[in-house]
Amino acid sequence: MLFSFFLFSLLAFVCGAPASSAADAADPLAGVVSSISVTLNLDSLVNNLANLSFTASNPLIVEITLDRVAVSAGIGGVEYISFDHTFEDPVVVPILGTADSGVIENVALTQGGLATLNIVPDGFLDLLNLDLYLREATIGGILGIPVNDTGLTKSDVPTTWVTPFD
Repeated sequence: MLFSFFLFSLLAFVCGAPASSAADAADPLAGVVSSISVTLNLDSLVNNLANLSFTASNPLIVEITLDRVAVSAGIGGVEYISFDHTFEDPVVVPILGTADSGVIENVALTQGGLATLNIVPDGFLDLLNLDLYLREATIGGILGIPVNDTGLTKSDVPTTWVTPFD
């Protein structure tokens, strides 16, 4: 019993430690967003808004639950997509598994809809800034240890684009 308490205390201490953006390669949570799907329609070219979903991957041996995600994504250091989304129903990602984020509507196309069409053939986006607000060691999405991991980056995230020109 004492060992279990010690182990839980150690986990809580380590998970609560501030994250450094310089150590993103070593941070397993930088890979939570493993693929992105962006849907552009004709209105997107005018109102500069799109719909987006992503696959969340859990590299940890405990369940994680995503409560909020803020993303700035682009190519070559230029931001094309930006959003800050709080999930009405948090996304529960099983141990070493994946889950779909569901559709996130009205994602800002920061360079405009027409300029965004130019990066569609590339098939990837770089996460220029990823802020995760989640809970680790949840049980069916309940309870858990709150973790705010901000300032993460990741290159070459596979991205599929659905456009009216497909």
